[in-house]
Amino acid sequence: MNSQNVQEPEYSIKLLLLGDLAVGKSSLIYRFIYDKFNPNEISTSELDLKTSDLIIDKKNVRVQLWDTVGQEKYKSITKNLIKRVQGIIIVYDITNKDSFKNIKTWAHLIEEEYGNKLPIIIVGNKIDLEENRKIKIEDAKAFCKNHKYKYVETSCKTGHNIKKSIAKICKIIIDSQNIRNDISFSLSTSNASYIKKKHCC
Repeated sequence: MNSQNVQEPEYSIKLLLLGDLAVGKSSLIYRFIYDKFNPNEISTSELDLKTSDLIIDKKNVRVQLWDTVGQEKYKSITKNLIKRVQGIIIVYDITNKDSFKNIKTWAHLIEEEYGNKLPIIIVGNKIDLEENRKIKIEDAKAFCKNHKYKYVETSCKTGHNIKKSIAKICKIIIDSQNIRNDISFSLSTSNASYIKKKHCC
């Protein structure tokens, strides 16, 4: 990844991050963009957008990452965004059983809007807290295999597999030629703004 790359991108890919509150969506984006971990990183309460470039198979790919709040009251905004991206990253916390169970809820939300045609990757985050793991990697892999999702485990703290997780879904999209460059949308001022909450995400 090179956010300063001046080369014009050959592909532009829009990705949406979904998952429960505090699973690490904002931290994952921060690590991907800046290659740093901020223990005081705060999560968005509505929407946030970050863009950076990534080299995949020697091709420059511009990646737009939408971060969502992870709360049910913003479901209408989330459903609107699902229709306008080319891939979904569902993040859960390996130390939090509920966040893993809720993958099904997020996946159902996607299927409601786009069927089963939108590429999805499941990210098990916070593997730096292995001693507190509640979801066995074997169980997570079996779940993803059964639902035909790709699976990656990451750590925003160490940076492990962060770039890999983004590159993996981008490659799936490129290989499947699911490049919808015609997608454009605007959000109202009230929807596009976001408020910060003071807890690590």
